Amino acid sequence: MSTTHDCVLSPEAREELNKDIQRLDVLSEEVGQISKAMSLADEAPVMSLTALRREILKANTLANEMSGEYESALGLDFVSAEEAKGIQAVANTRQMIAEPFLRAYNLEVIANRIMKAAQKTVNGPALAGSQQLQSEVSDLRKRFHASFWSMPDLGMTSEQWETMPEQMRKKLRPAGRPSMSLECRMLQNQADMSALLEAAMKASNGEINSVEKAIEGAELSNRGRPMVSPLVKLDRRLANLKKELSEVMHAPEEVIVREKGLPGRLPATRHERVEKLLNRIRDLEVEIGHAEAGLEGVEWERRKLEKLRAKHRDMALMEAESKGAEQVAILMEILKNEQEQLHIITAIHELDEHAKETPTHQVNPKATRDRIMRLRMSNRLNEMQLKMLENFEEEMRTAKVVRAR
Repeated sequence: MSTTHDCVLSPEAREELNKDIQRLDVLSEEVGQISKAMSLADEAPVMSLTALRREILKANTLANEMSGEYESALGLDFVSAEEAKGIQAVANTRQMIAEPFLRAYNLEVIANRIMKAAQKTVNGPALAGSQQLQSEVSDLRKRFHASFWSMPDLGMTSEQWETMPEQMRKKLRPAGRPSMSLECRMLQNQADMSALLEAAMKASNGEINSVEKAIEGAELSNRGRPMVSPLVKLDRRLANLKKELSEVMHAPEEVIVREKGLPGRLPATRHERVEKLLNRIRDLEVEIGHAEAGLEGVEWERRKLEKLRAKHRDMALMEAESKGAEQVAILMEILKNEQEQLHIITAIHELDEHAKETPTHQVNPKATRDRIMRLRMSNRLNEMQLKMLENFEEEMRTAKVVRAR
């Protein structure tokens, strides 16, 4: 438990929380015994050691991503030391409640299974007992949820939350069933990773006894959607920050603009908000620049391809909202982008015989053909643009790069 200096609960609230946790311990024991007796416990699927190591790598990658999201939500780098203490106290308290809440949430799932299994029997007392147990677990889960939901958001102090108008607080709480909090998702992922590591230790006869050993040399499957690179994730964060900066700068002074991901951070002035966003943008740009400086050869070519594909997606969205001459110009830029992608992918395949990158026009040929057709039907192309379109079609037709299998 946290000390009174790093927790925002009152002594009475802490006492109630401790009582609920003690009751949770008792119910967990009861549910566990009944579940075991009824053979309702989940059996972990049998996985090869390679698959286990891959799953641990996925869980570890997710843990790192959520950790970064958590630190960003706290925003401790952008506040005074005194305010940081208040923000950390709220974060500690949220964590204190999140752990038993997640336990109660998972316990309720098992209690529901017990009740459904009991409904299939003719034993009246057993059914009544399972219903009572399920009701107790559900009520306890709701109590933990109410406690957690009453807490300030990450990145806020209790003083900021308490002085916020009730109507504004409600706006920070979405309607309907709330999604699992970041803290709970982090705890669940950690539990999943621990279970996977335990299975890997057993499968390797104790040789793999740490996450570091498990993920060493492990690779994610190439099936499904391609894995997003760390630099692309930074690109997206940067784009979101720039979009938010634009919204803040163009909003009227009297309109309160919340920082995305930090629902409760309400700076005193728009100027303060702009300064914080500019600082974060500059930091991200430096981080991206340093990462790019270390790339060379095929990795640098792949980085250029990432940028082209990101620009391609943006232009495709812009084209859907455009008309007339503007639409023609965007369509021409999209095709030019696809042509540049083809050149870079050709270079990648020359540098890496195992490369799997595929040109856009081969992945989705219908979309490319549709763009060419609309350009020809627009009757807005000049002689030079028509020549460019013909060259593009010819190059796409004769391209030797094919989708890797």
